[in-house]
Amino acid sequence: MQSAISVKTRTATRPRVEGDFLLASSAPEEVFTREDLTDEQRMVGNTAREFFEREVAPRSNELEEFDPRLIRNLMGRAAEIGFLATEIPESDGGLGLGIFPALLQVEQFARHMSFGMAIVTHTGIGSLPIVFFGDERQKRRYLPAIMSGEMVSAFALTEAHSGSDALASRTTATLDGSSRHYLLNGEKMWVTNGGIADLFIVFARVDGLHFTAFLVERGWPGVSLDAEESKMGMRGSSTRPLLLDNVAVPVENVLGEVGAGHKVAFGTLNVCRTKLGAGLVGASKEILALSAAYSRERKAFGKRIAEFELIREKLARMTARIYAAESLVYRTAGLLAENLTRLSANGAGGIGFATESSIVKVFTSETLDFVADEGVQIHGSNGYSSHYAVERFYRDARINRIFEGTNEIHRLLIPERLLKLAQSGDLPLQKAAADAPSTIESDRRWRANQVDLLAVEHQLCERSRALAVTLLGAAVESFGKEIRSRQMLLAAISDVAIEAFAIDSVLLRTEKAMGRRSWTDGSSSDEIRINAAKLFVREAFDRASQSALRAAGMIASAQPNSALETAVYRLATAPMTDCASLCNSVSSAVSASGGYPF
Repeated sequence: MQSAISVKTRTATRPRVEGDFLLASSAPEEVFTREDLTDEQRMVGNTAREFFEREVAPRSNELEEFDPRLIRNLMGRAAEIGFLATEIPESDGGLGLGIFPALLQVEQFARHMSFGMAIVTHTGIGSLPIVFFGDERQKRRYLPAIMSGEMVSAFALTEAHSGSDALASRTTATLDGSSRHYLLNGEKMWVTNGGIADLFIVFARVDGLHFTAFLVERGWPGVSLDAEESKMGMRGSSTRPLLLDNVAVPVENVLGEVGAGHKVAFGTLNVCRTKLGAGLVGASKEILALSAAYSRERKAFGKRIAEFELIREKLARMTARIYAAESLVYRTAGLLAENLTRLSANGAGGIGFATESSIVKVFTSETLDFVADEGVQIHGSNGYSSHYAVERFYRDARINRIFEGTNEIHRLLIPERLLKLAQSGDLPLQKAAADAPSTIESDRRWRANQVDLLAVEHQLCERSRALAVTLLGAAVESFGKEIRSRQMLLAAISDVAIEAFAIDSVLLRTEKAMGRRSWTDGSSSDEIRINAAKLFVREAFDRASQSALRAAGMIASAQPNSALETAVYRLATAPMTDCASLCNSVSSAVSASGGYPF
């Protein structure tokens, strides 16, 4: 017997629109999930795992000491297998395998986060701008060397004075008297791979005005690097300032168009944030496996600590969050993949789905922080010791909430993007906001049944969406254009939207997996998947409800709105849930499998 879908679904022929997860749920067959990977794609992931375990894992301690020769050597070995050419189209000499095998590679390589960061920078923001925006001459000049590992690439956007405000760049580019070169002057900070890079994708303002991307080679006169940064984490990766002193860059090395640097930077980052998310999922899985193994070995009070309910709770909650993060990554990658197939060098704006990419970045980085923190706690005092890998993960995890746009910036971008889409008519949020409260049952009867085992969770998903659109509508009505200055309010609404997307993605993934079989076949693996989904949805809805109440309070303090208060209170309710039984079920699967059970 197949499950009954209790949420609104749209037909498979409806075009995908950024942010439309807030309007109604997709049908399960519309979303891409990890379970949809082909055998060929999984083979790439398996090869990456074998490479990591053979080449990288034995050198973990050496990598922490940062030996640039070791990093270059490992990247060269990776190139021999083809890992540096995975996403580069066949027409450009690459393998043309697309984004999904690349996600599997990143997941494996991030099991040592310094190595993972070096290689994902090279194959992501160091390569994809040339793939997406480069002309044929630029592709012929640089892509073969990038794929072979002969040339390592880096992305130089951030500056000391601009930080997250990338468009406030002070690096300048001035055309010289011959009109054959631009003279670049400025300083870039926090350049990942800076110390090992041969090629830099640099952003500067032409004539101090037009934000533009350039391809700059390390060996050119005027290019120099400052000392390696002394960092809290990611100690095995190179991070150095890039100094540009009258660097003569041929006009042919403008990447894209003059004045279109924002398209190069932000368009590429939408894809790379999703790839980063896959790496953070991989690191989270590794911490879970380390924690599960430690809990089976460590004894206290005459018992293995894996038998203690509070330890089991930690393992289960870590697993549920990872399951959700993985669901977000592959769903968003599916959306991006559809657009990437239509992307050409002149279609720079077509990558799209910035809202979903921002959500992936925030959610996966905070999932890793949560998992790393719980991993240290499970290890106890040993988790604080550098003799245990979980200590390194704890340090390495912290930067992910800062780079590629701080999570605070993304929490502002998410509602701003949604409102911009609404204003352009691409996303009918106004109507959804007006209709949302009335679409939710008011009698609080929860429709649990034996046909749809996730019926209650679907209702919580409906409510989380309704909360997000209701609050967005009320905020605009109350503050108008001034809403941009209400950062705490925007962040709270963003948190509701983030949890709504995560809840929806988890349920769609679970339903799609279950739809291939009977919901009542009694499979224990199916039961674990359902219980992980239930555990995550309940905790995510609790977080969304608290954020919604906080947002409603900020709106009401400025403009009393009893109808809003009533709607939010009603929408923010949930039934009682036996989280202990869900945690015991999921943690048993973690112990049995030795880590992530899906």
